[in-house]
Amino acid sequence: MEEIPDEERQSGERDRDTWAKVGVLVNELARPALFLNLPTSETESYGRPPGEPAYASLRALLRSSPAWNVAGREVYVCENANLLSIAADRWGPNCAPVVCTDGMPAAAQRCLLSQLASAGARLLYHGDFDWPGIRIGNHVMREHGAQPWRFCADDYEAALRAAPTIAEPLAGKAVDAVWDPALPTVMQHQFLSPKKAWRPHCSRIWATANLLAPVTAPEDSAALECASSFIDATKSIKQPPC
Repeated sequence: MEEIPDEERQSGERDRDTWAKVGVLVNELARPALFLNLPTSETESYGRPPGEPAYASLRALLRSSPAWNVAGREVYVCENANLLSIAADRWGPNCAPVVCTDGMPAAAQRCLLSQLASAGARLLYHGDFDWPGIRIGNHVMREHGAQPWRFCADDYEAALRAAPTIAEPLAGKAVDAVWDPALPTVMQHQFLSPKKAWRPHCSRIWATANLLAPVTAPEDSAALECASSFIDATKSIKQPPC
């Protein structure tokens, strides 16, 4: 199947948003928003018990939007579903609220983030340390008023130190980061990005290991290095972000 270019996909999302503003929902069930432990003032749980990830379609968010009980609360926003999944495994119902953008936010993700921001949530965003990840971060922070969550220059350098053997060349055109001008400079100097390929290994380790104790004797040492870095990120979901 031929992949749709990012520009064409984003144009389609803008058209969908335009129609939605006048009450016409186009492809309202596509790319539902993934989230964990978002509190509401109602009993609606989207069919999932507390501590289990849930989805909400654009149709549900616009036609029967929950009363989000997030005023003054921190809601963590991540680019990749693996982080949300691991947080659910580790913290369950005790985890702070988390939303996944699943790459560049589509209509449902943008709708959910807008609803949460309007309800008074303090959105904290973490994404990939590559140029597409910076573009997504710019969008989330500009459009929804999010603040960085372990997504600054110091965090990038810490990620490379934690997993030096699995970095890959940083490809593509450089992008400014609206929240941290130093981040693109450091990325261009290092010209490396933590590999996306480590995430499945990290998930496997977390699924089979004792999540409350250090992982020992891993089958894949590179995956362990990545898991250690990822564990630090998930820890901050329950602790004040650095």
